[in-house]
Amino acid sequence: MRNLLLSSATLLLVPAVSMAAPDFPSHTHTDTPIELKPISDISSSLKLAAVCFLGAGDCGDARFSSLEGDDDYKVDTVQQCKNEGYSVTSCSLPAYPSGQCPYNSAYFAKCVEDRPRACKEAGFTETSCASGTVMEATCSFDANYKKCKCDPCSGYDYTYAQASAQGYVPDGSCLSCSETKYKRKENPCSGYSSCECGGETGSASCYSGSIQKFESCKKCDPCAGYYDCGGSWQYCEGSVCSADSSRCSSFCESDHFPYSCLSENACSSVGGIYRGGYCSKSCPSAPVNRRLGFWCCLPGSCDYETCYSIVGYNCNNHPGRAECVAAGASIRFVGCVGPDFGPFGNGTDAGKTPSHNGAEYACDY
Repeated sequence: MRNLLLSSATLLLVPAVSMAAPDFPSHTHTDTPIELKPISDISSSLKLAAVCFLGAGDCGDARFSSLEGDDDYKVDTVQQCKNEGYSVTSCSLPAYPSGQCPYNSAYFAKCVEDRPRACKEAGFTETSCASGTVMEATCSFDANYKKCKCDPCSGYDYTYAQASAQGYVPDGSCLSCSETKYKRKENPCSGYSSCECGGETGSASCYSGSIQKFESCKKCDPCAGYYDCGGSWQYCEGSVCSADSSRCSSFCESDHFPYSCLSENACSSVGGIYRGGYCSKSCPSAPVNRRLGFWCCLPGSCDYETCYSIVGYNCNNHPGRAECVAAGASIRFVGCVGPDFGPFGNGTDAGKTPSHNGAEYACDY
């Protein structure tokens, strides 16, 4: 706004003019001096003129809109914008108003398409998805603009610690934003075996899932589930294990005769109970009151046919056997003797080898 300063002290001087005309009598004017008095109140003598450029601002403060009720200076900015081609007030996406009217900011010259701007304002800010992310959706205005989200990494359900837990090894990884997820599988434990009866003492082991495997397996007990009957099968009231006749299907602790014994006399000498060559207590290792040994023919490994045909008798009619029986002594088989087996080991003939194969016996009291 510009102000024009007008002062009442402005002095207007009019020079003397002398005019004469041929048809009129001459007239003479004489200047009369005017005395100017000093201005005592300068502020009251100043007058300010206000100037407003229409269409370029709000002239209301200067009262140009009314001018004491005069509407001659009002401007219709809407009509002014339309008159000059600014008729757009809104646009459909992806276009935006362009060229703002200088008289009214709500009016524009035209709509201009701006697809990148429309996509970004709708949240589609990426042109490519970073590592660890995948595309969630594309912008309908421009397929080059996308929304990205963390890769869900379907099937990768474990942390590294979980994928490396006992019995497992990682089986691939996937990046989900900044977090790495893993698959896992059971440790194959190459070089290790599943052992039915466990590993040998000191054998290295490896877990495959929840199964412990070993470098070397312990031999399984062939009689698992059988009881140790200590002595021999004859004390088992159930069935014996085919791999070990001392193992019985029924518990036989009350009929337990674990010690091999040379004779009943030997077992009795230690206060034990004797049964079929076994004693309930530990027996002396040496025979008790051994009598002289004897030999006779015996079917089987001692060549019974040859021996019997030459000697003419077997164990049942050997006088040595009869002597043992008469004395109430136990008869104990010692072993085979003869040319094919060796000398006697007992009695007066100890060290001598009979001319024919036979069986050596001893009597124990």
